[in-house]
Amino acid sequence: YALTTGPGDYTVTISGTAEAWYFNNSGDKDKILSVTQLGELGWTSFEGAFYGCTNLATFTPGITDTSAVTNMHRMFNNASSLTSLNNLSNFDTSAVTTMEYMFLNASSLTSLDLSNFNTSNVTNMTSLISSTNVTAVDLTNFVTSNVITMGGMFANSPLITVQGLSGFDTSNVINMSYMFNGTSGIATVDLTGFDTSNVINMSYMFNNASGLTQIDFGGNFNTSAVTNMSLMFNNASSLTSLDFSSFNTTAVLNMSGMFHLASNLTALDLSNFNTSTVTDMSSMFNGATALTALNTTNWNTVPLLTSTDWITGMNGTIYCNDPDSGGTGTTGTGTINGTACASIYTDTDLDGIADIMESLLGFDPSVTQTDNDLDGVPIPFDSNDNSNVDSDGDGISDELEDRVLNFAPNWIDDFDGDGIDDITDSNDFGQ
Repeated sequence: YALTTGPGDYTVTISGTAEAWYFNNSGDKDKILSVTQLGELGWTSFEGAFYGCTNLATFTPGITDTSAVTNMHRMFNNASSLTSLNNLSNFDTSAVTTMEYMFLNASSLTSLDLSNFNTSNVTNMTSLISSTNVTAVDLTNFVTSNVITMGGMFANSPLITVQGLSGFDTSNVINMSYMFNGTSGIATVDLTGFDTSNVINMSYMFNNASGLTQIDFGGNFNTSAVTNMSLMFNNASSLTSLDFSSFNTTAVLNMSGMFHLASNLTALDLSNFNTSTVTDMSSMFNGATALTALNTTNWNTVPLLTSTDWITGMNGTIYCNDPDSGGTGTTGTGTINGTACASIYTDTDLDGIADIMESLLGFDPSVTQTDNDLDGVPIPFDSNDNSNVDSDGDGISDELEDRVLNFAPNWIDDFDGDGIDDITDSNDFGQ
């Protein structure tokens, strides 16, 4: 089209056939202000359609047929003035295979209704709603069984709630890097339904997720194929504890910065980590300043060439059994990256419960705390300090076992970590 009456705002109407629209961050991208009707023009692709249209404020597809569209890559990427997306329920997305960067940097968007999207054929959801201002999104109807990459899917957005996340079928996903990177508003993440058996990359997965206080991995969080966990929890500064009992790290090569600046973690039990193939642990716990107890028993750091800064700023006790020589020594002997190991049986306050266990359970291992009913759970952690019940007769109270289940699951059925089941162990509380 050409202007014949001088500059101003015009309504442009297109008739005939138009299979694609492609501003793609170039040309007259800044001239379009709104879309009021897509029409039925034979659309097959919206790749880069409104990419870079910084003055596009409203979008209403109206009556349209998008059933043949296969590509929505960067459709609204960098449409930074877009505040209103109306009637996206009219979009037929049943043929779409990629939604990569679809709303990336649409920074004025505060709401997004994707509840009617058919995603059954989508394989790529990389940075789908990254860097928007959306605080809540309903993905309950998302079918993710064919998705291969979810890298950066929610990154750098102020999301508070993501409905339907726990129902995601992630059995084909190989990339979850940056998935929750910078999601400062999300407090809890439920990943109990995630099948991660094919995921290779989890680097930066919760990086800078500064509002995150709880992650529930559940029993299906299989990390046996993961090779990269670098900066996975970097600066996740509100996390106080993490349960890694389901983690399998046999394939991991890179753990650099994994807990860097996770400054509120107080105790970590990583005794089930297999570190025999890890080549980089640089800055792994650097800046984890609240970490008082770190259990690295059974670690093997022999292949590690150098990671001299791995515990800089972390002043806690490291429990191990000479990982520098293969992790086959007696607990409390040898070194880990040159740092002396402590024994998991150390009991500073002589209350019969090892320091590492007390640290994991949130108790203070340096002082004997009041425990009126002698169930091993001191005030103020005991819900009933006048009751000591041991239902299974293994010598450990129900109250203490419940706390172990929640805070130190690696130690269930073997309270003192000596390899002997509590029921047959003549001394549940020591060697």
